[in-house]
Amino acid sequence: MSDGAPAGMLDYMAEYWDDIGLMYYWRNADDGLVYSRPFNEEELAGIAKRQMLDELGEEAKEALVLNDGWIHQNTAFLAIEIPTDDDVLTQLRSLTEQASYQAGTAKRVIRVLAELTGRQV
Repeated sequence: MSDGAPAGMLDYMAEYWDDIGLMYYWRNADDGLVYSRPFNEEELAGIAKRQMLDELGEEAKEALVLNDGWIHQNTAFLAIEIPTDDDVLTQLRSLTEQASYQAGTAKRVIRVLAELTGRQV
């Protein structure tokens, strides 16, 4: 069935899974049209995994911005020839926040990988 591309299917995408409408869309290479069909059993079962990956992808975008900021802050601290006690305390707090964030990120990645591979953690 050729319905055209849904709003979430960008021009470069060959496939798109609409987890709300429970429809699978694909772009036919021969005619360039977008076709659709209802989810099959395997695709229905994959909704949770796709949502976990989507959430992880959004968190990764946020993490890139945070990490860039932290790298800048850490580099600026290292440029201080003689840091004051306040500078050291501020850096220590920042590093503690960074370590906690990275540990939480690693934990989420491990959970997603366990789900994707069907292995328990």
